[in-house]
Amino acid sequence: MASINGTIVLGGVTDKQLEMIWGHKAKHEGAFSFLPQTMQTQNLGQNRVVYNNVQFAYGNLQGLNLITEIVNEIEKREKQATAVNQ
Repeated sequence: MASINGTIVLGGVTDKQLEMIWGHKAKHEGAFSFLPQTMQTQNLGQNRVVYNNVQFAYGNLQGLNLITEIVNEIEKREKQATAVNQ
């Protein structure tokens, strides 16, 4: 039987998004790995910082699905924020 595993890397992650990631990690402990030690900060000025090289690792379909859920939630919130600011 084939196995599923891999990594997903995000860039431009905000503090608020990082908090959401930590919440998912705590809620689904062991389903996927979040590797905060790999993150790199990028200063955007005006007290704005984002994180690049935000890495997740998964070793089964459940982990992949949870990471996909996180990415979809980040995208959904970004679209909502953009719509409010227009």
